[in-house]
Amino acid sequence: AGIWREAEVVAYDKARLGYSAGLPEAVSKEKAKVKLSAEIYAADETLLDLAFSLEGFGQTLKGQTQVKTSKGRNFAECILEIVEPRLWWPQGYGEPALYSATVKLYCGGELLDAHTVKVGVRSVELIQEPDEEGKTFIFQINGQKVYCKGANWIPADSFLPKVNYERYQKLLNLAAQANFNMLRVWGGGVYEADEFYDLCNSLGIMVWQDFMYACAGYPEEEWFLREAEREAMEAVLRLRGHPSIVLWCGNN
Repeated sequence: AGIWREAEVVAYDKARLGYSAGLPEAVSKEKAKVKLSAEIYAADETLLDLAFSLEGFGQTLKGQTQVKTSKGRNFAECILEIVEPRLWWPQGYGEPALYSATVKLYCGGELLDAHTVKVGVRSVELIQEPDEEGKTFIFQINGQKVYCKGANWIPADSFLPKVNYERYQKLLNLAAQANFNMLRVWGGGVYEADEFYDLCNSLGIMVWQDFMYACAGYPEEEWFLREAEREAMEAVLRLRGHPSIVLWCGNN
């Protein structure tokens, strides 16, 4: 029990960026639309400018938007179109190609904050159609059916602070060498650190992501539902841009 990840106090006068992400839409081999999204925390109502860019494989795309913020949490987005995109594929089906997206936040020409994240361009569909045994449960990536093989991922150590980048790297590389292309993050563990998902992105390992409810009965009162909603929002906003995550599962 206790605070086992980094904690910090962030001070700002006008506004700062929260989570940023690139979310692919309408993906095909010919072109793909990517929605770059930014979370903004503003100290007050103000007019802000955002510059978006997406770079990789010989292409650089740029866009900008202006947003009038209210005090607190705000969102802004920009859609960019890639011609002949390099698609992200799971291991065994192609290259897990990654682009680099940057968001810059300005106020009156002054740069307030900037974030850079990796973006994988891929489509995901879960095919559930009637068959002789009930219905199918098949993942289709970029229009191609994928045979999923892998394991259940529980926290890599009983003492969570001992799990670092080196531990993630060793275990995930072993998984890739064993030809795993999917890991299910168990709902009785933790939302893993960003490094875990970054490595899965680069190794082409898909992630079945549980929300953290397992092996227990949970309160049904309004106060707990509000806490659960806030937890889900924070988890999704932080992790939504990882192309490796192909499914969010309600619980264990």
